[in-house]
Amino acid sequence: MQNRVMIIVAGILFLLAVFLGTAIFVALFLTARMDHSIPVAAQQIPANSRIREDQLEMVYQDQPPPENIITDINRIVGSVAAENIPRETEFTEDLLRDYFELFQTTRSVPAGNRLEQAMLEPVQTEDRPRNAIDDLSWLLDRMVREGIPAGTVVTQDHVYVEEHTVVVADRRIRPNSLIRIEDLVEETRPVVPDDAVTNRTALAGRAIRTGKVPGEVIRESDLYDEKLQLSYFIPMYRRAVGIEIDLDRSVSHMIRPGDLVDLYVYQAKQYSAQEMERFSGTGDRVHLLQKLADGAEILALNRGDRNIWSSDQVDQVEEQEGHLTYDGITLALTLKEAEKVSLVKGMKYRGLDMRFYVILRPRILESQYGLRSLTDFELFYRRSKSEVDDLIKSRPVEVIQGDQQEIYRVPDRR
Repeated sequence: MQNRVMIIVAGILFLLAVFLGTAIFVALFLTARMDHSIPVAAQQIPANSRIREDQLEMVYQDQPPPENIITDINRIVGSVAAENIPRETEFTEDLLRDYFELFQTTRSVPAGNRLEQAMLEPVQTEDRPRNAIDDLSWLLDRMVREGIPAGTVVTQDHVYVEEHTVVVADRRIRPNSLIRIEDLVEETRPVVPDDAVTNRTALAGRAIRTGKVPGEVIRESDLYDEKLQLSYFIPMYRRAVGIEIDLDRSVSHMIRPGDLVDLYVYQAKQYSAQEMERFSGTGDRVHLLQKLADGAEILALNRGDRNIWSSDQVDQVEEQEGHLTYDGITLALTLKEAEKVSLVKGMKYRGLDMRFYVILRPRILESQYGLRSLTDFELFYRRSKSEVDDLIKSRPVEVIQGDQQEIYRVPDRR
């Protein structure tokens, strides 16, 4: 009887031991699977941004995490990322903080100014304004859209985000003048006209309609069409005059824009009987040839359907039509020469037998006083050599024509 009791007790103790061992194993297994779950970043989390729950996910590990790893998701949600946090990164205390690092103005900054480093200072804030900027390099040199009071956290709403490169005047440009490359600079502007010019080298030599002050944007609507305004291609102190001419009276068809010619007028003069008494045996007509212009430049060749301004256009016409024809020319004359030619044109239109002839001459003529293209020698025609020499010694004058600069001396007419 005693042995039976002992056997029963031993059986019960064995069953209790098996049960307790199983329970401990199950408890250890379940504890290992649930206690080792930790939150990690489910996506890239930008620095200086508040962390949201949807940016996190739970992962499970077989081994317990290190002591510095944060396992409480509530400690992470709502904190500010101290730096960029890559995806699947475990969170530690050094990755989190309770404030934002932004920039505020040290003084009032008016609209139109560009932000400088001395105008900004870092600031720690509990809240982040909408579109606040935390990148100092991005803020520097941005133009202020509206005035920013001192101590204001700077946001994208305070500055212009996008800017465009445009051409602006670097000095005063007069209306109806030719633009020089040194008159212009390229700058970035946040707001520019739709037709703003963006390449300054393309503007050299172009004619401008309206005057410009330094800093003003150059627009396509400010410019004349390229090479359509004759007045911008007339040499300094000259006048443009057009005359009718035949090919046989203009060195056949060999004249080109830019050539220099001497201009003559032919007239067959009719004399009265009384006048003829003084000219025995000379007949009743005298043929006259008078010089009207000396070294005039050909500005254009004129024809009914078009004007030819350059040698390139001459080549195009000859290529298209096989030969060059024109019935008139436009000359650059001095004021006195222009007056003479205009008088002859008026007499010709009244029926007088007067015809123009041109004689081609070398492109550049020289004299003891320098290049004729730089000096108006007609001013000296009634002066002695000593007087001319004194005039030539007058103070030099800088003449600016388009994008070209020349130094020459102007006679003193006092």
